[in-house]
Amino acid sequence: ALFDPAGIERELHILERSQSQAETRTSLFNLVVVGTGEGVAETEERLLGRLLGRRAARVIHITLDTPGPTEVFVNARCLPDREDKGVCFQEIHISAGEDGAGTAPGSWSAFLIRDIPVHVLWMTGLAGRRQVLRHTREQADKFIIDGACQVRPGGLSFDDYLMAVKIELLGQGVPTADLAWERLAPLRGLTAQAFDFPGPLAALPEVEEILLSGAGETELRLYGLWVASRLGWTRAGEAFAAPGGRLVPLTIRP
Repeated sequence: ALFDPAGIERELHILERSQSQAETRTSLFNLVVVGTGEGVAETEERLLGRLLGRRAARVIHITLDTPGPTEVFVNARCLPDREDKGVCFQEIHISAGEDGAGTAPGSWSAFLIRDIPVHVLWMTGLAGRRQVLRHTREQADKFIIDGACQVRPGGLSFDDYLMAVKIELLGQGVPTADLAWERLAPLRGLTAQAFDFPGPLAALPEVEEILLSGAGETELRLYGLWVASRLGWTRAGEAFAAPGGRLVPLTIRP
């Protein structure tokens, strides 16, 4: 059977032992990666590559909109850690085909290791996937998304993206992290440091415009909202309203 938890567990154990002759560490978390295969593989490999050798995990890859019937296969990747113990990714790949078996409630969730956290890396649109999103959300302790993948031609507008996150994730009580927001951490730190001195700090009430360039639109708009929140400004269309009603334009360049 496609979804045979006992058979999958046996196969994973055999693969893990063949990959690592050392004692292996116990998995610390489940990671469920949901995507459509369009540009997901490169991003996924980059993120998993940063984890491999540091944290043992079970990774369930669900590729949506796959032609033909649903297929399942397993893999294991291991590296030794500083104590010479094997740190392994136990990987279950599900090509969710036209039969709907790959995304049916209770199918892939049977492969989760219970009693450890379930993190979901959601690499497809939040819109139009409500049934899959709802079932995945029910299993998740934390959602990881990338706003840059959501706000693009054919996808959501920036405001619709913020609303979707609010309604579908935060409004449902799901802790959520946005990779677009995380990429801004160095810039936020530099911005805060720039106003550690009396001169720039005194000039804050005189800011006339925010001009941003050099990153994606999602990151730039999130940064603009962060600056506005720190200064007590509110949104006014494509600009911000400072206390007293003074408008501060937000200009975004490629």
